[in-house]
Amino acid sequence: MGTEKGIKSSRRIISITLVICVMMASGAFCTTTVKSAKGVSASSGSGLGAESQNSNMSNANPALSSTTVFRQAQQTPSKLVSVSSTEPVINGGIALSRKPIASFIQSWAVRDWTQTRWEQELSAMKASGFQFVIIQSVVDVGYSTDADWSKYEEDYSQYELTSVDSLYPSQIPLLANGNNGTDSLGNCFEAAVNTGMKVMLGPLDDNRWWLYGWDQPQASAGVTDLVKESYFGKWVAENADLNNQVAREIWQKYGAVYDQVFYGWYYYNELWNMPMACTGEDNGVLTEILADSFNSELECYSDITPGKPFLFSPFCNFSLTTTSQYEKMWKDLFTLVNFRDGDIFCPQDSIGGNPDQITNLDEWTAHYKAAADSKPGLQFWSNNENFTSDGGTALLNRYFSQVKITSKYAAQNIVFSWNHYINPLLANANEGYNDTYLDFVKNGKLDDIAPAAPKLTKSGKIITVYKPSDNIGVAGFNIYTSNGSLYRTVYLDANAGSARVKVSAKGTYYVRSFDFAYNLSAQSSVAVS
Repeated sequence: MGTEKGIKSSRRIISITLVICVMMASGAFCTTTVKSAKGVSASSGSGLGAESQNSNMSNANPALSSTTVFRQAQQTPSKLVSVSSTEPVINGGIALSRKPIASFIQSWAVRDWTQTRWEQELSAMKASGFQFVIIQSVVDVGYSTDADWSKYEEDYSQYELTSVDSLYPSQIPLLANGNNGTDSLGNCFEAAVNTGMKVMLGPLDDNRWWLYGWDQPQASAGVTDLVKESYFGKWVAENADLNNQVAREIWQKYGAVYDQVFYGWYYYNELWNMPMACTGEDNGVLTEILADSFNSELECYSDITPGKPFLFSPFCNFSLTTTSQYEKMWKDLFTLVNFRDGDIFCPQDSIGGNPDQITNLDEWTAHYKAAADSKPGLQFWSNNENFTSDGGTALLNRYFSQVKITSKYAAQNIVFSWNHYINPLLANANEGYNDTYLDFVKNGKLDDIAPAAPKLTKSGKIITVYKPSDNIGVAGFNIYTSNGSLYRTVYLDANAGSARVKVSAKGTYYVRSFDFAYNLSAQSSVAVS
């Protein structure tokens, strides 16, 4: 989790090669490589994920998934467009009473925000049915894990501190120079008062978290107590201590005034189905270390904010373990953690990077719920991902299908991230996403009115497709060959009235436009000779 303005995939990625995928503001997108502690490549099955993902706060055209993905450059009508689609789709018209109640926003995007800017954001969230915002991390500390892994591996103490960023002016020595002069956190709290919204906070992000969990914890020579004396065990203790210092300082500075708009605390370190913990090969070491981390923070929060919930949101790598193994890992961990009534287990559905796994989402969610039910008083929610595998915005039919599946088990749903992917306040926002979302909030079902068929013209092998009319807006169109096979999927920029597509062969091509809920129009056709 660095400070880049791009999608920081600190999630499942780092440890060893620490290849943090970053979607930079320029629009380039890199692929993800994950290696185990012994350098063996592992599939990053869940793709870029909810909390540890960092959006560039623009509505990227959602070019769809492939094994190696480069983000589609935003298109203008004068450019040729060629984007293949492999992401599964679900028809519009989804009826659903459940509305997500919270969304994540990342700290890099809000460091300069005034109270007025926060009020705009929270007002727009409230209009979309949200009750609170989750600031993923108030403080971000970055270390040289990428450059220095080969030298230091899990010895966290050897890495160089490279960045400190704080949303408020801190007196903690390590963080004293981390604020840019704007009290964005204070501005957020005041805006929450004025808009009737609430705020949940993740105190601390430290990217060294991703050094661990891939294998049995390493330790210096002679160490026998891996829980307390491994590098992971010692880092967890120091990480929890700094996290708690930040939380206490925040509460001392803001708590007396803003208690009524403070919702609770978010656990920034993202867990996943760590194979050794899931199979028991670690002899319980990893779960004991993780429990120490949870319990240290929970003790702090019980002291300073009794009654305020603690939320944690792990992800899954679908290829690493079975659902039953992951359920067992959580049950083993929950027996060791001193949760309070009302604390929240809120797994990421991990569909953003793995849209093809939506067919398995019910099974995974059922196992999460079974784990939650093993711990009396622990609430079960679901965190639904509304982005595509290349970091663009998912069409709302897919997203609300995820909400519908998980709401069978979850008491509430939250999202990563309305703020980064649907928000109409984004630079270059395609407001069709938010307009369709608002239509759902108003009517309780997803738009099911298809656009008109598109008008087509041709010049040689270049087909020009003109945006047709729709009751809300047109997101793009599909081009099919004469045998009915999908040839291209093209997404339109917000202000684009048309797009030009170069086809590779002669023949008849059929085109159907679609809206933001993936309602497909009747087809138009053109013959290319």
